[in-house]
Amino acid sequence: MKRALDRVTHKRSIGFGLEYIGLTTLRFPRLVALAILAFSILAFSQIPRANVDGDLLRVYAHSGQYYDAYEHLSETFGTFENDIYVLVNSPRLADPDVIEQVRNLAFDLELSDYAVGTMSPFTMRQPTADGGSVPAVPEGMLTADEVAMALMNLQQNDPMMRNLITPDLSGVVLIMFPNQEKVRQDGAKAMIANLRETIAPYQTEDVQIELTGPPVWSSEMLNAAVDDQVKFTVWGFGLGSIIALLALRSFFGAIIVAATPFLAVMWSMGIILLTFGSFSFLTIIVTTLVLVISFAESMFFVFNWLAFWRDGMEPNKAVDATVKLVGPAAALTMLTTFVSFASLSLTPGQGIREFSMAGAIGTLLLFVCLMTFLPLLLKFAVRMGFKAPPKSSMVLTAPCPWPGSSPAGSAARCRSPPSSSPCCC
Repeated sequence: MKRALDRVTHKRSIGFGLEYIGLTTLRFPRLVALAILAFSILAFSQIPRANVDGDLLRVYAHSGQYYDAYEHLSETFGTFENDIYVLVNSPRLADPDVIEQVRNLAFDLELSDYAVGTMSPFTMRQPTADGGSVPAVPEGMLTADEVAMALMNLQQNDPMMRNLITPDLSGVVLIMFPNQEKVRQDGAKAMIANLRETIAPYQTEDVQIELTGPPVWSSEMLNAAVDDQVKFTVWGFGLGSIIALLALRSFFGAIIVAATPFLAVMWSMGIILLTFGSFSFLTIIVTTLVLVISFAESMFFVFNWLAFWRDGMEPNKAVDATVKLVGPAAALTMLTTFVSFASLSLTPGQGIREFSMAGAIGTLLLFVCLMTFLPLLLKFAVRMGFKAPPKSSMVLTAPCPWPGSSPAGSAARCRSPPSSSPCCC
């Protein structure tokens, strides 16, 4: 009880004892190495199923009464955020051959496996004197005037068609209502690819067709987010490795520094995928944050290790000393970042809560990676013959002032600094 009380009062660590993860690594290196291997296999096994959920509503789900009202409206009456719009433009739209070509396109869209229905000028009907109905845009029209009259009559008299037919009769909009069950099963990307194949035969010099609508916008945003994340990750690793190479002036030293961020990012990606099944527009950002923080921690760890080594300590003992020195500070950094992410869980909304959990997971994993994988990697590097690179250049250390410039004049004397600290007088 006295020892426990001391831990809470005057003998407590600034890292709240989390540095013992690193001390356990030093005490049981083989067991920890096996645990790292097993955990890495689990994380890497999730990477092949990596995907990003393009559902924007996932970010706002369960965020309060307004989202609940919107969800109820969507389930009861339906909304328009899943509709696909096919924009057809042609300067010869009133030509009988062109309008029949557009009609065939509308029929093909209606027959698509991904469609539960369509809306277009060709689905509209108008009543007849005998109580029946006929197509608002009749088939078999022979002149451009007939086509123009039918389209203009529909555009001026039907409120919906007023938005689907341009006043100058140069374009129409075909709306497709997707089968949401099939879209969830195959994905929006497969649906969009199928629709592009459907409209491709109808693209001519006279007829230009474009797909748009919320599913297309979400897909484009998703592709842009994934591309940006790949670029951030690649450039981040490259820039961090170059900084480590210039600072350490050692190729293998730079690899050692970059290995920990790489593994930390892979661990974070694997566990986030295992927890949520996919990334969202927010959780995908966590990998970049883990990369940046782990690079800084890894550089700090390696610099301290080299400083102990250059001061005459045996390299394996230098690893032990570095863990004891850096561990508490790294733990405190991790805890502050962890609490920052965890506090976001108080915000309503599924997207923010997932981001909070993913950030907390990534922060914890990068600390565990730093305290387990990096010490073992450094000891393995020493066993493989790694030599300490030369001291850092003058760019990274402060120059020693001229003795005459000090207030004490010639009485001031420079003392030789250790290799881990800048020169001072």
